[in-house]
Amino acid sequence: MVFILTFLAALSLVFAAGGGGGGGSSGSGGSSGGSSGGSGSHLNNLACDNRGVLSFSQVPQSKPVNITRPNGIIFTDVPGAWSGTEFTSEEAIFREAGKYTVIDMINGNKSVECPGLVFSCKLMKVELQSCEVDSEKVTAKFILENASTEDIKIQFSLPGKLAGTTRVLTHTQQSKSSELNTLRLLGSGQTYTVEVPSLSGAASIQISHPQCLGKYYRYSTLECTGKERKENASVKFGGELKCGGYLEIEDRVRCRVHLSEEQRSEYENFFPEECKSWKNQEQCVNLYRKVQECWEKEKPSRIACLRQKSGVLNVQQQKAECGKDQECREKLRTDTFTLTKLRLYNLEEEAEELQEEGKITEEELVNFVVKMEESKFAFNQAQNKQERKEVIMKARQYWIELIRKVKI
Repeated sequence: MVFILTFLAALSLVFAAGGGGGGGSSGSGGSSGGSSGGSGSHLNNLACDNRGVLSFSQVPQSKPVNITRPNGIIFTDVPGAWSGTEFTSEEAIFREAGKYTVIDMINGNKSVECPGLVFSCKLMKVELQSCEVDSEKVTAKFILENASTEDIKIQFSLPGKLAGTTRVLTHTQQSKSSELNTLRLLGSGQTYTVEVPSLSGAASIQISHPQCLGKYYRYSTLECTGKERKENASVKFGGELKCGGYLEIEDRVRCRVHLSEEQRSEYENFFPEECKSWKNQEQCVNLYRKVQECWEKEKPSRIACLRQKSGVLNVQQQKAECGKDQECREKLRTDTFTLTKLRLYNLEEEAEELQEEGKITEEELVNFVVKMEESKFAFNQAQNKQERKEVIMKARQYWIELIRKVKI
């Protein structure tokens, strides 16, 4: 316990080295181009993309947002959301190509050319209808609307080598698991069939769209059964499962990265990866929720907050106070391990702030968060002090590698 906390205390010095630096820019994402100007400019960075999304920044905010369409008709109170000084409309609002003018009665109107709608997650629909598995193949049927089969991701979950674990096979146009090389996609219009010979062990199928992670949750999942379909094998939709329903941890992490602050408070989106391995998942979630207020504090105060929340203030002193009380010593040991994992979680928060400041890419953030989550799993599985030490040392190396990529 002493080694772990001593090491993490030293690691906090790396936080200071990596988290500072000069003036990275934060981006709103999803659109580009537009007018230039300082933070005081009106309708700054006005842009429109092929998802039918219009965005701009304005100081102060201008509500409601009213826009004149190419045909001269005024669209009042455009649906969308403000994030600080940045406004982003909902998808598929500006579907027709042409010039759109944002109305500003005080500072003057500004116009932008919209390219026309190409694809929007908001309009997409995917619905699995069946998944049958026998000794020869897996056959699944689904409906797909307003999207191309070339863009979707097809995944199967299978039992893992260890009891209680699963493995995921993935098929996209860009990459395919070797076991899905024989996958056939048949059909046209809106109804399709997936066939995979020699894949008899599939437990479930999921079809999603990679561009829609964290946006409208356009995916569905269905248990694969024998030809005598189970009554409880009903399709589950992304709108119900949210970020927590994706089969792969990379997708769950990326989905959460794309969420707005309001969405992150939802249980399904917030559900911590580590809690999947806890017997008492509710207790685990409550722990993570309890420490959320720590991230709102200044960086030097966060660790003190985590210590207070986990009940680990001074290990040596608390151990001495326990004396020979084994129950007390075991609780202190458990609380210390909890603090260790919360400090790995703090690294994730630090990395997210770096990404928001434009100092690392989204891909670098996602990869790092996945490694931290895997480190927590490994820490929980460790059988002795040496194995736990090795997990922490690897986590340290992951952080150092990330810091080397920071753009100053």
